[in-house]
This record gives sequence, structure tokens and C-alpha cells, in this order.
Amino acid sequence: MKGCYKEKIILYGTGGGYRSALENGIFEQYDVVAVADSNSKVQGFITYGYCIISPEQINDYDYDCIYITSIKYFQEIQIQLINNYKIDKEKIKLVDQYSSNRKIEEDKQEMRYIRNAIIEMKAEDFKNKDVLIKITGHLKKKNEISLYWNTHTVHDDWFISAEESYEYCIKRFDMYPKFREFSLMDRNHDKDSILDYGCGPGNDIVWFMLSGKAKHVIGMDVSREALKNAQFRLALHGLKSSDVELIQIDEEDDKIPLEDGSIDFINCQGVLMHTSNPINIMKEFYRVLKKENDKPCASIMVYNKDSIWYHLYAAYYLRYVDNRMFADLGRDKMHELTVDDIFERSTDGIRCPKAKCWTEDEFIRILLDAGFGRIEYQGGYSNSLEPAIAKKYLACAIEDGRLEEVHKEFLREVSFNEEGCPVHHGKECCIGGVYICYI
Repeated sequence: MKGCYKEKIILYGTGGGYRSALENGIFEQYDVVAVADSNSKVQGFITYGYCIISPEQINDYDYDCIYITSIKYFQEIQIQLINNYKIDKEKIKLVDQYSSNRKIEEDKQEMRYIRNAIIEMKAEDFKNKDVLIKITGHLKKKNEISLYWNTHTVHDDWFISAEESYEYCIKRFDMYPKFREFSLMDRNHDKDSILDYGCGPGNDIVWFMLSGKAKHVIGMDVSREALKNAQFRLALHGLKSSDVELIQIDEEDDKIPLEDGSIDFINCQGVLMHTSNPINIMKEFYRVLKKENDKPCASIMVYNKDSIWYHLYAAYYLRYVDNRMFADLGRDKMHELTVDDIFERSTDGIRCPKAKCWTEDEFIRILLDAGFGRIEYQGGYSNSLEPAIAKKYLACAIEDGRLEEVHKEFLREVSFNEEGCPVHHGKECCIGGVYICYI
């Protein structure tokens, strides 16, 4: 029995409309034979396994229709295709996704307006009542790293209620299923002073205060904007300066502005790989920690090199399946990128100045050299991307002659646990490598 015929199409345009088309399953609905774009910067790059072609190459392909992904430029592109490349007008269509998308976007804009009005009103009220926790410290030197993270705040949306703020904490655990378990987020801290180094908009501060019953939390971050977000959020929860301190730190400071042996527990999630001198920071962690107990004294997450992200996503997918994100760099520059370069540019934005990763052995050695006595590596937790990439591309990457043997050796030893997460040598092997430290 013959399968259903799928219309052969060429997709035209690789911007926002194209991304929406991907999310709506365009490649499952049609037989996509090519992806075209008039932007010479993206031509020759790969998207979804297709090399992006120029409009001049369209007539080299056998197709039924051309689907334009941009509603804004539809008529302009249609005229160009008809006049310049003699394409039959009846073969040119607009991807059918815009009427519903436009309404959704209009609703989102209206909701953003309402939310911003509520935030402004509450911020003024908090200011008048003098309940905002003061942010101390400032940037003395604005290097590339501090400038980047002052304009690229992680989850920079502000919450409008304590309930919404708390619900996001739960949502974040759902987004990264093993983060909560690996990072010991549910420990009781009722007798602990906690340093949350790289606290961002206060996700973990809120959790430690509300769920962990922490005695006191000090949140430090290089980003003033993130700290302002945290400041407003903590006011929503009614937390005071006796509960929490907020300090802006300088990315290049040699010392953490705390006394020796003043902290019971350090939380540092996804920060050290973006810093200029992570080794010095870890020595500072050890200096400010109390040295009088055998319970966990730090939970640190850094990017894991023994991961699907490094050996499959960076080494294979972003080189041979879809490398559009590097189009602004140009084809020549793209071909010069090492796997380490691709990894660094794929995690926190293509312009992120630093995003280092370590193997388990490498990072444990750094922690031991900093003074810590015992280290437990929990494994590498994932978001939704890595398990999906692993299930779809693991086998073909191993068989692909273009992929270097060092990556294939790692991938051959990957299996999947009952939860569908990739595992290497008995531990989950995704990007979020978590280390629990003891004195």
C-alpha cells in the first residue's frame, strides 16, 4: 500500500517566521526539498540538515510550491520570484500560520502592557514604604564579561505577585528535572547563612527562604539589573534586609567581600564557567566557609564537557545538521571554529564572551586544589534539548565519517535510563554538571 503523497515544497526565508514554521511541524507536514533565503550571509549554512540556497538556485529543484515564511515581506518576495526567476505565481504561497499567531502576539502585547503597569505601581508603593532591600556594592571595572551579563539577564521578566514568583520556582524545577535533586535544593537551612553566588533575579534566594527556611541569604551578582529584579521580587514575598542582603560584585575582584569562615553553605549554579578566574573564586569560596562540620557546604553547577551537549550537539548537530546560528560570523569564520568554540557560543548566546566546560576529573581536581576535602559528582542534568537530540541523532552521528573519533568514543558508551535521559558510565551526561562539596 502506497503512503500518502506529501507536497514537495521549498521554504523561503529563515527568520522568525521560519522558526515558527519549525515549531508548527512544517517538516512533518510536507516534503521539504530545499530552504532558500536572499540573505547572502546565511546562504551555504545548514538548517535542519539542508544547505540554505540562494533564490537563483530554486529552479534547480523539483517542487510543487514555494512557501514564504515572512508575512511582512510576502508581496515583495513574491514579486521578486515572479519577475526575476520566472516562478509561476500559483506556486507561491504563504505559510498558513499567521492569523492565529498574530492574534496571540496582540494578546501578549496587551498583557505585557497590563503587567508593566502593575509592576510600576507596586514598585512605587514599595519605594514609598521603604521596603526594598538595599543593593550595596558597584562595578569598579566594566570588562567584556560584566558588560555582557548586565545586558543579558537570565529570565529578566518581573513577577507581579508572590504566588507567581513561587510558581516559577516550581516551573524551573520542571524545566530541569534533575536540578532540584542533584543540587540539594530541598535541604533544610534553618541554621545556615547562605551565599548565593551569581544569584541573578533571585530564583534560589526565594526558594531557600521559603522552602529551606534559611536563616540568612546573601545574594551576589555582577548584574545590577538582575539584582533590581531580585530586589522587587523579594519585596513581593515580604522579605527584609534582616533576611537577605544583595551585593553587586566586580567580575575581576580578587576577594569576595565577606569575612573568613562566615558562611555555612554556598550555592553557585551556572556561574563559574562565565568568569575570568574561576579557580580564584573557588579558593575564595573555601576561605569564607565555616570549617566545623561534615555536612555539604557547597552546591556548584558548571558546564559538563562529558555531555551530549559537547560531544553531540556542539560537535555534530551544530556543524552538520543546523549551523544557522553562526551565520553572522560568516562561512569562513564558521569553518575556523573548533568544537570548544561552538560549545562556548551555543550555550548563552553567540556573543557570550566566556562559557568554559570541564570534565568530571578536571573540575574535581580544581575543587580539591582550592581546599575542599571531599567532592561528590552528581551527574549532568538536562533541559528538554539534550535527550531529544540524543534520541534522534546519536546513531547517525556515530556512523557519520565527518565526526571525529574522540566524540564517537564517548557517544558509543551512551545509553538511556528509564526516564529517557542519556547516561554515560552510570551517570546522567547532560550539560549541567553538579558537584557537592564538603570541608
